Amino acid sequence: MVVIMFTCGVYTLITAQEGITLLETKKKSYDKVFKKQAEITFQFDEIFKNLYSLKTKRRNLSEHKQMQKIISDARNTLELDLKNQEGDVDSYGLYLELLVDIEQIQRFMDYYEVEVDKRDYNMKQLEKCRKKYQELIHN
Repeated sequence: MVVIMFTCGVYTLITAQEGITLLETKKKSYDKVFKKQAEITFQFDEIFKNLYSLKTKRRNLSEHKQMQKIISDARNTLELDLKNQEGDVDSYGLYLELLVDIEQIQRFMDYYEVEVDKRDYNMKQLEKCRKKYQELIHN
């Protein structure tokens, strides 16, 4: 009876030790993922600030391209970093999808910038035509 109790006690201690080791490993893994996600969130915040700045501030073509390059470089660096992560890649899947969305937003903003320039040019031409028409009417 004592042998059975001793064997059960040893088995319980071994199982408990394995459980503790597993929990510590999981905690370290979760802490690592949490810290990485916090770092990624900070980097996304910077990208979003640059996108907002790109949208709201008028820039000439070279400044627009330079800002797009800054955003693209940050996006590409972050994407490579996420793809090279060890361990649980699923923890970063949402971030990879978000990077694809940012790339699409950048393409849209390039198209938008071209269309705004066309509109500005057309508005200037229209204003010139109005002035010319007014001059013709008064003469």
